[in-house]
Amino acid sequence: NRPAFDSFFDLQRFEWFANYSRLCQGQQVEQKGLHQLKCKLDTLNQPLFILAPLRKEELHADPEIVVYHGVLTDKHIDDILDQSEAHMVRSRVGGGNEHLVRDVRVSQQTWLTYHSPTLKYIYRTVSAITGFDLTNAEDMQVANYGIGGQYDPHHDYFDNFVCIQKII
Repeated sequence: NRPAFDSFFDLQRFEWFANYSRLCQGQQVEQKGLHQLKCKLDTLNQPLFILAPLRKEELHADPEIVVYHGVLTDKHIDDILDQSEAHMVRSRVGGGNEHLVRDVRVSQQTWLTYHSPTLKYIYRTVSAITGFDLTNAEDMQVANYGIGGQYDPHHDYFDNFVCIQKII
C-alpha cells in the first residue's frame, strides 16, 4: 500500500498537513481546550537528575509535547558538529537495499557511533529521560538541511511483506 503523497495537492487533503504547514512557517498550532501549560524542574524519579533536575517546558497538552532546556551545552553541540563535519554526504531515501538521492529530501547527513564522551552522555541521558533501553538503537544521525533543505512528509516504516518478498 503506497501512501497518497504524490503531489502537493494530495497532501492538502489531510487535516494534519495544515498543522505541518503552520509549524514549518513558525506559527502556533491550536490547542484543543484550555490547558495550563507550565515550566518546572523535573527529576523523572531518575537518580541521574536528582542533583541537577531537568528544566521542563510544556508546549502542548494533547498530545503532550515538552522541551527539556539545557540538556546539551554549546560544547556538546560543537563536539557533535566537529565529529560529523568531515563525514557529511548527500542524504538518500529508500528502503531495503535501495537508497537513492531524491528531491523529496534535500540535506546532508552522517551517522555517529556512541563512543565519544559527548555521545555517551547523550545516549545515557536520552535513555534516562525516555525510559527506553537503547541497546539496539541506531547510531546518531546528524543532518544539515541548510538553506532550501527539506524532507517531504513521509512514513518511517517499511512494509515487512514487501521486504520479505525481496529477500525470498
